[in-house]
Amino acid sequence: MARPQWWAAYLTRHCAVADTERELVAGWFGTDVAEADAAWETAMLEGLEARLPFGGGHTVLLYSCDLPTDWGTEYLVLHPGWGRVRGRLAAVDTRFPEPERQQGPGLSWRELVHLADTPDHTAPGVHDPSVRLLLLLPTLGDARLPPDAAEVVRAALVAVGTPPQNAARLAAFVLRHLLWAPARWSAPQGRRRWGRPWAAGSKRAFAGILHCDAPGSPRFARQLAHGITPAQSRQLARALGTWQPR
Repeated sequence: MARPQWWAAYLTRHCAVADTERELVAGWFGTDVAEADAAWETAMLEGLEARLPFGGGHTVLLYSCDLPTDWGTEYLVLHPGWGRVRGRLAAVDTRFPEPERQQGPGLSWRELVHLADTPDHTAPGVHDPSVRLLLLLPTLGDARLPPDAAEVVRAALVAVGTPPQNAARLAAFVLRHLLWAPARWSAPQGRRRWGRPWAAGSKRAFAGILHCDAPGSPRFARQLAHGITPAQSRQLARALGTWQPR
């Protein structure tokens, strides 16, 4: 991940970049498609696993492989207290990148920046905020990007070795070519018990984790981590930076 060639490969494979645009994007990284492909193939010999620890003992696990019988990238959320439960942020089919083959978006802009900027240094994994932001960027789909979104991505690209003179146009390009159409994120409507209506005045009412209005998102019709308790969900919401108690 310290090589611009690897980032050129990762972002072109995990964003909606046409084959005719790959050389252009690789050039902005200061490389070419052949070098980018070689860097990716080297990384994929054993598969890529990156752990991004964040608040409360949670971890985003990114796992990617590109083998004849197994390919694609999973973005999962783990916690040691959840047992076998794994939350899914997104899944990207790197071999067939058509939107209907993907599961996402997985993060709002607010969550993306918060996860990038709040590494848990007590746990092993990727702690560099710029690397974290770019690794998670393909999961983004948000109709309400702030005015400084492109500048945040530009700074991250420069930090991983992108030539500064190319970083602004590359950041704008990537944000225009995310896999998913911009989605809207909102707090759950009304007060709900775990999967069932709950009395309006209850102190046990669930709130906090954002809902995505994109039908292809794992967060459209169910909770981020199906099977965890309300208390665990509140803890996760705080770690994502979106908990707003009522």
